[in-house]
Amino acid sequence: MLDNLLSNAVKFTKSKVAIRLEASQGGAILKVADDGIGPDHLSKIWDRFYQVEDSRNKGLNSGIGLGLSFIKDIADLHRAEVKIISEDGKGSLFCVTFPQIQDKTSV
Repeated sequence: MLDNLLSNAVKFTKSKVAIRLEASQGGAILKVADDGIGPDHLSKIWDRFYQVEDSRNKGLNSGIGLGLSFIKDIADLHRAEVKIISEDGKGSLFCVTFPQIQDKTSV
């Protein structure tokens, strides 16, 4: 998941990528931000094989459109919630909120 988030951020950034891992009251939050174009069609980015319009990024993006769908699938397996905050021309922030794991041996 982290590899796909970072690869995606590097493909679309103008100058920098930021990674942050924060403790939260109910678990942890992984944040990956870039200062790139900001994706089009936010409702479709989790779909398999979806890519941003060819004319905008085909030279930068040589993938086949599976990375973000994998991120969503991996998050689901970990009972995590993945969200994107994006603004056209200002970049994207991906937030993955992981729930706290209950230690079953001490229960």
